[in-house]
Amino acid sequence: NNTEPIPYSIEVSQTVSGAVGRNVIITDRDIPDGVEIDMSSIVLSGVTGTVEKHANSFQVKIARLAFGEKVKVDFRALVHSDTFDREDAPNTAKVSCDNCGEKQSTANPKIYYYVHTKIDHGTITGSRDNLTNGSDFTVSYRPEEGYYISKVTVDGREKELKFCPDAWEFTDIDKNHEVVVT
Repeated sequence: NNTEPIPYSIEVSQTVSGAVGRNVIITDRDIPDGVEIDMSSIVLSGVTGTVEKHANSFQVKIARLAFGEKVKVDFRALVHSDTFDREDAPNTAKVSCDNCGEKQSTANPKIYYYVHTKIDHGTITGSRDNLTNGSDFTVSYRPEEGYYISKVTVDGREKELKFCPDAWEFTDIDKNHEVVVT
């Protein structure tokens, strides 16, 4: 089941020198099927505005957006389908204002994975919670003086020490991982 929320961000900025957008409206109502916006997660930053929440959509209203100003809307969406592909979850947001017409943009969310680490009696590379799809990450470890490594477990499976005496490397990350060294 896809229980992890999908993070989305919408960023809008005024890029025309000297221009001011009036009555700017950011609309998000094209969320993919099988996905529901977590209305309690919507956060507006950068400028002052209001958020109107609807069934599975929202509108952000901003009185003015001057050159160089940027507004960011962050929110999460919840998946209600076992077959939903989190990597292909495009979302379309539309922006309009009284004096600038309408523009829209579609983007896939950036999915993050974690690698959690643990060692008994030694040092280990710290856990990471913000690894992007396809990234690489190496977990290095070393026992305290007087101790030795007896077992390395990756995602619940014990590994042969001759292949990972002091590190385990993840390449092309596409899921969450755990490394336990004892």
